[in-house]
Amino acid sequence: MLKSLLSRFLKQDEHFANPDSSAKIRLELALESSGLVDWDFNYELNTAHRGMRHDELYGYKEFLPVWNFDNFFHHVLPEYHELAKEKFANIPETGEISFDYKIRRVDGEIRWIALRGKGQRNPLGKVVRVAGVLKDITAEKILEEKNSLQGKNIESLFENSTEFFCVLNSELVYEYVNPAHIRLFEGRNMKGLSVDEAQPELKGTAFVENLRRIFRTGETINFQDALVQIGRRFLYVDMMYSPKRDVFGNVNGIYAMGSDVTAKIEALKKAQQSAEQMRLITDKLPAFISYTDQNGKYQFLNRKYEEWFGKPASEMIGKTRDEIAPPEYVFESKPFEAKALQGTPSHHHGIISKTDESLNLDIHFVPDIDPLTKAVRGMVAVGVDVTVQMQALKDAELARKELHELLMQAPAPMCLLTGSDSVYTMANPEYLKLIQQKDVIGKTLNEVFGENDIDLYRHIIREVYTSGHPYHIREAPFDIIAENGESIHKYLNVGYHPYLDSQGKVKGVLVICLDVTEEVKSVKARDSFIDVASHELKTPLTALKLQVQLQNKILQDYPDKMNPDHLRKFLDKSLGQLDRLDRLVNDMLEGSRTSSEKLAMQFTLNDFSTLVKETFQFYDPQFANARMEIRLHIEPELKFVFDESRMEQVLLNLITNAIRYAPGKSVEVTLKKTGTDAVLEVKDHGPGIAAADQEVIFQRFGRVNPSRDVTGLGLGLFISKKIVENHNGTITVRSERGEGATFSVRLPMRMD
Repeated sequence: MLKSLLSRFLKQDEHFANPDSSAKIRLELALESSGLVDWDFNYELNTAHRGMRHDELYGYKEFLPVWNFDNFFHHVLPEYHELAKEKFANIPETGEISFDYKIRRVDGEIRWIALRGKGQRNPLGKVVRVAGVLKDITAEKILEEKNSLQGKNIESLFENSTEFFCVLNSELVYEYVNPAHIRLFEGRNMKGLSVDEAQPELKGTAFVENLRRIFRTGETINFQDALVQIGRRFLYVDMMYSPKRDVFGNVNGIYAMGSDVTAKIEALKKAQQSAEQMRLITDKLPAFISYTDQNGKYQFLNRKYEEWFGKPASEMIGKTRDEIAPPEYVFESKPFEAKALQGTPSHHHGIISKTDESLNLDIHFVPDIDPLTKAVRGMVAVGVDVTVQMQALKDAELARKELHELLMQAPAPMCLLTGSDSVYTMANPEYLKLIQQKDVIGKTLNEVFGENDIDLYRHIIREVYTSGHPYHIREAPFDIIAENGESIHKYLNVGYHPYLDSQGKVKGVLVICLDVTEEVKSVKARDSFIDVASHELKTPLTALKLQVQLQNKILQDYPDKMNPDHLRKFLDKSLGQLDRLDRLVNDMLEGSRTSSEKLAMQFTLNDFSTLVKETFQFYDPQFANARMEIRLHIEPELKFVFDESRMEQVLLNLITNAIRYAPGKSVEVTLKKTGTDAVLEVKDHGPGIAAADQEVIFQRFGRVNPSRDVTGLGLGLFISKKIVENHNGTITVRSERGEGATFSVRLPMRMD
């Protein structure tokens, strides 16, 4: 029988290329009715085309996408591997294959399988395919083993079988029932009972008549997915009733074997319910979901399509989009659909439009590929309306640009470094100005700074990028070498903030700087001032205290020696120290006043020539004491409006500086009219002032190379500059190291 069916299978092979071939259907029905499963193995593709019940034979509840030698040997018991390999290896020579083997099903059950097949050769005589059939011959093998063991107890052969098995004699009396059969019938052991006695509900039915027919015809009867009632339960079962023969070949009983397929049927029902539920779900989803065949004709459309096209799905099934779309419909997706129908998934983003509406869609086209033939059967399309999201992206991009513009215009230096290499992706003008660079975008931190010592900043940036935690430093030193080679030293307050992407992952580091160089310098100048001021104030106080203590002791110990001349000298020295203390206090008051408000000025018409001459002559004793020669070159009668008292203060500061820094040297004082201005120059021959310090000396508390040998608070020139500026004038210095210094005061000679 197997050979007969196999011959018919090979003769009808050409019909198998056509899935709708009636010959194939008839043959499959014939095979199923005989308990056979067809298979067709292609050597070149290493894959098998097989009947629908093939995978069930191996215990699978669902049809596998691919079946090849790996699947086959996975189930064949190891002791049959060499036999199977030998049989398949002999096909090119014999042209056929036939052997029995044992398998282990997915559920662990051991079954006997009979395999029969014939090779099909190409025009060159090479076997390229093998087609054949399989059959579960477990029952037959069991019977063979029973006969070979000469009547050993049949119960031991089926004791662990998960399928129910029984043997009926010619009187339809149960000779044997296995434990699975007893469990099926809820513990009822039917051994020794007739069918009518064991199952009276079957008496007189077609079922009993079919059993008797087996004795007459010797045929095997199969029932698949049969619904039976056992007690109060309804079950689905697959049953096979085959004849039991004596040694002469006569039918003397029936072997009945079956399995409970209720779970499988219920799974199929659930699958059908799931399909219906899927329809309900897809109708509820706010997405366009469709399935088209290889010709682009719709086989499924959800409710979203019905709403968009204004038609029920039943009117669109079997038609292409061009056939159902109105003339004004626009959506250019055909290239992407064609790609999917060729077997490659594709993705398209575009706009669909009709007269009164437009949508922004994001569509994925997924090919439906037959797992056996690898042919593309159709295509699934899922389109999501992203109109709102796209508008949000546009708004976000606009906001990003506005934020970028804001950062670029920010008065504080800012930059954005991304990636582990710290690549510049944003740097505003203030930042470029700070680091003395023109363009850094796309460069790494190391490329921009090169040899500059910024290890502290590199370490902090790496730490923030790795940990995701912000970091702040205050008054950090920052040394940079400008493009012109000049070394620039600054102090910065710097904030390092992690820059996160949409998933919260650190993408880079945002650096925000605040240049506090001037503030730090001011603090240092203040500290220096406090140090100098304490020294300067303490010096006259200490001297005054010593003089008073000395005179007090003389008065106590030698009262007769306290004569007027001695007392006058003491008072002169004390007054001198008090004058010095008074000048220091006045300088501090003036320095504080000029930093917070304008100096009080009293402008009157005065002779500047006379003021300069008399002021320098008044200090002749001090110049003489410092061994200094004063040379005056004064143009007479330079009269204009100025504050005489304040300008005398400026002259005093210039005189004091000359005495402090150029003792023992000559000083030239020149006053002349230049244009509409009066120009006063005081030139000394002291140590001179370095170019870098020539602006510092006019700052509050500004002192160059301060030492204990040179007194002063560093306020004199600062106050002088404020006084001159209040006259709309200027005060400057020209000097080189070792060449002395020339201070120049230029005042407009206004008459009102």
